[in-house]
Amino acid sequence: MSVSIRELNPLDESAFLKGAAEWPPEDLTWFTFDWKPGTDFTEHLERLRKNKLGLDLPQGFVPSTMLYAFNDAGEIVGRVSIRHELNAHLRERGGHIGYSVAERFRRRGYGAALMRAGLDYCRNTLGLSEVLVTCADSNTASWKIIESAGGVLRDKVMNDGELARQYTLDLR
Repeated sequence: MSVSIRELNPLDESAFLKGAAEWPPEDLTWFTFDWKPGTDFTEHLERLRKNKLGLDLPQGFVPSTMLYAFNDAGEIVGRVSIRHELNAHLRERGGHIGYSVAERFRRRGYGAALMRAGLDYCRNTLGLSEVLVTCADSNTASWKIIESAGGVLRDKVMNDGELARQYTLDLR
């Protein structure tokens, strides 16, 4: 499995639109938080740039970077959202790193690669020494990835009627 994990650029529009089509409209946030069908791709790239710089953020959002995983065929197989800091909501559910893999690409190691990329970004770009990562208690694949990356279970909490696991990862 070969994967390239990086920020989007103007040449990625076709791959991005194809990737977005992998997700049902009600689940599109597993692929993107900011883009909606009909949004100009250049505007989307600008929103991602502003998110990274912490400019004109929507209410309740923190500065963040979105990286996408591309396979050898140039398809987007998943994404990792890296929150540069935490607010009260993200301390409960969300944490510093949130990743997802399109269903047809699951169980191939992409989730672990996205987690590693998120941890590397937090350590090397943001200079964080510790991060919080959460997932649904029922998402066994995700919590196994988190634990294999060194995640230590801190707590289990109810959030919006769902039991969530909170993990701390030491980046030192």
